[in-house]
Amino acid sequence: MNRTSGYGVLWGMVLILASRATAQDKVHSVDKSGLKIEGYVAAGAPKVKIILSARFGVDLPAKSYLIKLLGGKSYQIDLTSDEIGPFLVVQDEKGMQLAFDDNSGGDLNARLLLTLPKGGTFKVFAASLKGPGMFTLTVGAPKGVQAYAIGKGLKIEGKLARKKANVVYQVWLEEGKTYVIDMVSPDPRALDPFLKLLNETGKVLAVDDDSGGGLNARITFKAPDTGRFQIVATSFGARGMGDFTLEVKEKE
Repeated sequence: MNRTSGYGVLWGMVLILASRATAQDKVHSVDKSGLKIEGYVAAGAPKVKIILSARFGVDLPAKSYLIKLLGGKSYQIDLTSDEIGPFLVVQDEKGMQLAFDDNSGGDLNARLLLTLPKGGTFKVFAASLKGPGMFTLTVGAPKGVQAYAIGKGLKIEGKLARKKANVVYQVWLEEGKTYVIDMVSPDPRALDPFLKLLNETGKVLAVDDDSGGGLNARITFKAPDTGRFQIVATSFGARGMGDFTLEVKEKE
């Protein structure tokens, strides 16, 4: 290879690396119509560390994006795919995990509902539980999300199925009040209830497996402020199927 052709190959490699860096560092904005990204998690993709609890975490291959989000505005982030086993993770600019989700979007897709107190550029990871594959990432205003008022008590009948491993309910809680959240299954052998309580930003505030007796789940929670909270009704190991009843009431 002569010197001229060698420089050409080297310069081509520099351009490829520069274009990859530019794509990786591009900051996406969410306009009135929302943001939609078609992407691919490659074999051997860099992994994101996901903190599932104080004692447990997992590393998953992922494609990351920088997305600008506004403070005080609510967003719905969806990650859908028939190939990767979607897992969503959101971090702040310093890499601190703010929220994650596995299958709240139905059909094992991932969904997060976020209201960030402070705006900025956030890292959104499209992670895979199943290896390489295509995915669609969308960010926009929440669609048809109802927030329930507790009042004198809230009672909802729900159902988990093979492609609906959990159900997310938005509720309004009032500062200083203590609430009891119960998830009851008529057949604990088919559906062993498991509850999670999150704040508006998707931070997990409490979890419970069987404090309600008979394998049923119960969370007792004192609201630190007035606002929207998320109750995730699922099953132990996210494998259960069947009917359940969710009840939320103020503690007497």
